Amino acid sequence: MKSKDIFVVRYNLAGGQRDSSPETVMTIWAYEANRLFRDRLVGEETCTKFDNILVTIIRNDWSVNVIDSLASK
Repeated sequence: MKSKDIFVVRYNLAGGQRDSSPETVMTIWAYEANRLFRDRLVGEETCTKFDNILVTIIRNDWSVNVIDSLASK
């Protein structure tokens, strides 16, 4: 397994100092998806489509709203 395949491992989610709630985990996942995929897209239209797809999937499948967290990154 390559290091980029285990991106979530670099985050300390073991409670205590960090919040390990589902919202935090999905925010991390969405942030990393942005870095892996969105950063390679060309044009505002394709970036907007990607954002809509990502937010919709996270909201519908995991009932988490990450749009505010992503907007601040």
